[in-house]
Amino acid sequence: MTMRMDWVRRSEEEVQVVATFGAARVVRLRGGRTEIRGGGRLEQAEAREWASMFCHEALLGRRRWR
Repeated sequence: MTMRMDWVRRSEEEVQVVATFGAARVVRLRGGRTEIRGGGRLEQAEAREWASMFCHEALLGRRRWR
């Protein structure tokens, strides 16, 4: 798990990478929405578990990197 707070411009949306778990990333969009993007099932499960402990106010959605 890697913690980062970088804003990344991807196509037309700006996202803040909060944490990474292998290929899975927990990102926060400019509007405040938090998503898990990319990664396999195990990496996404780790990200979801981490978010339940440390980012519990977020309602997580899933989306794959394009």
